[in-house]
Amino acid sequence: MAYHCEIHPGIISEAMGHSSITVTETYLKPFSNRKIDEANQKVISFVKNEGYPV
Repeated sequence: MAYHCEIHPGIISEAMGHSSITVTETYLKPFSNRKIDEANQKVISFVKNEGYPV
């Protein structure tokens, strides 16, 4: 949830007790992909609807 609240990964890393920010980023990677997937779906929907949002 902290990641979605735009809390810096360094803060999340420290709060979780990870040995490095790299460990935290490994866990956060799927969330980044989800945001990219959502953005791509919006673009596809926009194009399919001739530029009109759904």
